[in-house]
Amino acid sequence: MDLYPDKVTDAEGAERFVLVDAKTQKVVTAKDVSEATVRKFFQKHGASETAINEALRRARKRFDQKQEAAATEASNDDFFDDLMDDFSSDE
Repeated sequence: MDLYPDKVTDAEGAERFVLVDAKTQKVVTAKDVSEATVRKFFQKHGASETAINEALRRARKRFDQKQEAAATEASNDDFFDDLMDDFSSDE
């Protein structure tokens, strides 16, 4: 099974990750774990530090992209709400 880490939260300065099956895209960990735990898991399974660092970099990048997309969507929702308010006040 090919696994990769996916960052799920960044609460109070503590990043948390889950492991995802690359084929099915399903989360295979029962709960989110720390970066140290992810590193230990991949080290135990023979991954190099370079590969682990790259996997964590990608996880962080995906997380940031999801956060940016959510912020843009919220901003668009606010824009359309304001626009609808403007139309309804013209009546």
